[in-house]
Amino acid sequence: MMAPLNGLKTLVCFMALAIFAVGAASLRAEPAKSEPAKAEPAKTDAGKPAQGAAQPGHDHAGHDHASHDHGAATGSMGVGTAPGAVQPGATGTVRPPDVPAPTVTNKPGELPKVSFDTPTYDFGRVKSGEEIRKDFWFTNAGNGTLEILKVRPACGCTTAGEHDKIVEPGKTGKIPIKLGTTNMAGPITKTVTVYTNCTGAEEMITLNIKGEVWQPVQLSPPSASFGRLTTAQAQDGSQTRKLTISNNTDKPAKMSIKESSNPAFKAEIVEVETGKKFDLNVTAQGSLTSGMVSAMLTVETGLDEVPSVSVPISAYVTAEVEVAPNRLSLPMNRTAPLQRHLYINNNNANKPLKISDVATSNAAIKHTLTEVKPGTSFRITLDIPADYKLASTGDTVTFKTDNPTVPTVTVPITEMNYGQSRDLSAAVGTRPGTVSSKSPNANAAPVGSAKAATGATATTPPAPAANPGNGNSKD
Repeated sequence: MMAPLNGLKTLVCFMALAIFAVGAASLRAEPAKSEPAKAEPAKTDAGKPAQGAAQPGHDHAGHDHASHDHGAATGSMGVGTAPGAVQPGATGTVRPPDVPAPTVTNKPGELPKVSFDTPTYDFGRVKSGEEIRKDFWFTNAGNGTLEILKVRPACGCTTAGEHDKIVEPGKTGKIPIKLGTTNMAGPITKTVTVYTNCTGAEEMITLNIKGEVWQPVQLSPPSASFGRLTTAQAQDGSQTRKLTISNNTDKPAKMSIKESSNPAFKAEIVEVETGKKFDLNVTAQGSLTSGMVSAMLTVETGLDEVPSVSVPISAYVTAEVEVAPNRLSLPMNRTAPLQRHLYINNNNANKPLKISDVATSNAAIKHTLTEVKPGTSFRITLDIPADYKLASTGDTVTFKTDNPTVPTVTVPITEMNYGQSRDLSAAVGTRPGTVSSKSPNANAAPVGSAKAATGATATTPPAPAANPGNGNSKD
């Protein structure tokens, strides 16, 4: 009896273990069966994942959220832009900070549309000094309220009057513009920019005013500019500037030279067309000091309307021996050695230059003279130790030349606190006539006159352009 009973117990145990194993396997497999069911709602009819599947009951299937900016920088007429921030326009373009945001709000589907009757106005030919007035009329051809946000002329001679700002659909408005022509001559073009709450190209519209301004007596070009001259060129009479004087009145003119404020500039008048057109030839022919030179020539016309004409004259005369820079400014609180360069040019093409006896007032500054181009260009390299102390009266670099007009040249050394954010060691390599933007002498004149030998350290301005143009204005 015991053997069958033991066998029965064993069989029951095996059956219990089998049932437990089957149940455990069923429990482990259950999560895997539910995963496809959870993914089903996230599919559209086409079987593609829907954008709004994560929000049950909110029908956004197929809606592209990436194409809309729901944040503060919305593209709908600047709505939501923080005060003082740069405002995006209706098409996402950025308006200038001083252009105000729209004050009107159009409903969805309501869009303003601005149409100007004459975006370009040609006033023809007028006499200098006359004022041009023009009303630019426009129509709101859209179905939303139009707002003119700002009217901005491009220059001070053009002004905008009080204009219509809010214009309903189908209505018209105007922008009055005034243009002063005093001192103008020749063809001119002026622009006025209009900012609106429209979309696309109409968000910013450019109005144009153009025409020709004439003067009773017109000078072209308006000045005699010689640009950069050597001392020899300023004296030998080889440099002449030709100007044209036109008489635009009905009476014949009789031009004559009255006076020149600088006798080194000679002038003569040649009549090209009797009583109407004249050539004015101005020649540099005399002793001129180095640096910027200016003068005024007065021409009498014989006309009651314009009795005389003033002709500005300018030239930049280079010294025979030229140094750049003309002053060395060192940073304060130096913690490392510095190296600076002085560049010397010989502007006398007829005689080679010799430089000798280079010296510094402080023995701590070491110097090296290099003849870059024999007789023409030289470089003095200055090595300044970190512990160098500037004298209370400043220090100097001096050298001698064999040019009898410039026997000795002196370049001052000073200190200047330029702040900690600038790289003050990068002045090495500065060339004559240019100033490195990283140089501590960046605000000094690019070219120094050798007249500093007398103790003067006058700042030399850059040389003027050869011809500044005829004064015509075009925006």
